[in-house]
Amino acid sequence: MFNGNEPSIRSALANAWQRKLPLLAWSLVAAILGVIIRLVESESNIVAQIVAGIFAVAWSVMTFFIVPVIVFRDPSVTEMFKQSAQTFKDTWGESIGALGTIDVVTLLLVLVGIVLGGLTFVVTTGLGTAQLLATLLIGVTAVSVGLLVGKALSGIARTALYVYATRTTAPEYFDDIDFSKI
Repeated sequence: MFNGNEPSIRSALANAWQRKLPLLAWSLVAAILGVIIRLVESESNIVAQIVAGIFAVAWSVMTFFIVPVIVFRDPSVTEMFKQSAQTFKDTWGESIGALGTIDVVTLLLVLVGIVLGGLTFVVTTGLGTAQLLATLLIGVTAVSVGLLVGKALSGIARTALYVYATRTTAPEYFDDIDFSKI
């Protein structure tokens, strides 16, 4: 899809597996910094909370395209952050627009899941424990599917935007999208 190959989950997982060590390193760094940010945010000191919030936003911007950078290139640790930040800088409008739209779609899918859970509750009235189990099963499953679809769409959009930013042309299958107008 993005390199002239037929898109598939198998090919995506194979590409990720080839970069497993940098992705693992990135995951560890992100997890550690996430914990540190949460610890600082939990302080009762307002200055610490503001500083943590600013750092969290800066970190999000700097690492927005980190996974596509790792998968498409073989960067050093510092290069992966620089390339991700530069790509975000080059496409900040498109990035925010695309992901804002995906967030709206994700929210709608989650709301559909909640409605399905509510309808299940109403339809199964009088079944006692079975009512609760059916409601939870259907509602939680539908909400989870909505969140997973949103996450997948977000990953696809980030990758497409990364390819667009680094090659100045829309990836195959995205030819009809004008990324500059998103």
